[in-house]
Amino acid sequence: MSDEPVPLSVLGLDLPEPVGGRAAELQTRGVPIVTDDLGRESVSRDVARALLSEHREAMTRKARLQQDIERRAIAADERFRASLPPGVPAGAVPEGVPAGVMMMLSDPMDQGSRRQTVLEHALEHPAGAVVYTPIGEAS
Repeated sequence: MSDEPVPLSVLGLDLPEPVGGRAAELQTRGVPIVTDDLGRESVSRDVARALLSEHREAMTRKARLQQDIERRAIAADERFRASLPPGVPAGAVPEGVPAGVMMMLSDPMDQGSRRQTVLEHALEHPAGAVVYTPIGEAS
């Protein structure tokens, strides 16, 4: 194995360039930067090995995080799809009844869970009484 220093330009082939530049980042870490026999800024092979290892670990963490995000998105989508009403099968629609009418007839909103309109309320209370209806369950 060689003890030749690794030029920063060669590290740039495998590692993304830090925002402030590679030399500035290495200086903030306290890594000595040497000049090789061709006059290029370089670091020791041990430092280059450590930087490449850090990069591989960061890419592994990023891939694991991406997989976790994807898994959570799939689970949320499956929950959402499971919560959707099943709809009306095509074979259940009688002859001559449009599908839209059939869907409106099978709507769960028509089963008494619907709020009254202002007109319905006014017709039920001709004296103009105001009825308070709480939003949540009464405790």
